[in-house]
Amino acid sequence: MSDLISRKNLLNDIEEYFAVNGAGYLGNMILTGMKIIIERQPTAYNVDKVVEQLEERKADNIRISKLQGNPSGKKIACACRADEDDFAIRLVKGAVKDE
Repeated sequence: MSDLISRKNLLNDIEEYFAVNGAGYLGNMILTGMKIIIERQPTAYNVDKVVEQLEERKADNIRISKLQGNPSGKKIACACRADEDDFAIRLVKGAVKDE
């Protein structure tokens, strides 16, 4: 089981719960506080899934480069994209630090 949840779905479920069960004044205050806390939470993501998608994109860029027919097998734009993909992969994995 993953800890990743949908913030939007959670907020909708909480609002629906209070709507069905009646919130009252105190319930509305609690609901407002819960919404603020939930909305302030950082976005979580599955690192492995993001890296997998970036590596697929990088492979696509390399294939496109080779199909474009330069003697080196690379077009400048695609080579730059592949470098950007490498940077993004390192960033997601946490290998890139703030300077």
